[in-house]
Amino acid sequence: MKHILFSLTLMAVAQVVMAQGVIYECTSGHAAQGRNAGSAPVCRKITSSEGGTGDTRAANKPVTLISASVSPESFPKIDSATQKARDSDRRQILLDETMAEQRKLQDLRREFNNGQPARRVDENAAAYQQRVTLLKDELSRSEQNIAALSRELTKLK
Repeated sequence: MKHILFSLTLMAVAQVVMAQGVIYECTSGHAAQGRNAGSAPVCRKITSSEGGTGDTRAANKPVTLISASVSPESFPKIDSATQKARDSDRRQILLDETMAEQRKLQDLRREFNNGQPARRVDENAAAYQQRVTLLKDELSRSEQNIAALSRELTKLK
């Protein structure tokens, strides 16, 4: 279903764009238009405003520009020892955050008491239900936070 919707949207955009000038297809799979669009990394002309696809010989020749993986000379370089120290610090921060979130989750579960939290003296039925709902939301959010932190930890080397 998503592919069909995407295809229909792409066709509708293509019809509007075709009347506006030159269209380029880039290696990233995105379409660009206008005079400066051809300067995007590795793009080729696929249509022009005159109708048709333009010069087929030119359309098949990709325009190659500076590679995205090349960094400028002035880009700061970090030695491996500094990077390892930063990675170690990041891992420790993520571990500390995970432990804190797990403690919070335990406290929330204890307070939630399997959906039957202890009723407070100054609490009416509506306030009690609202607090139960808030506790459910907090439990869910805390579990999601732990899952996200775990994913980040698995990404580290």
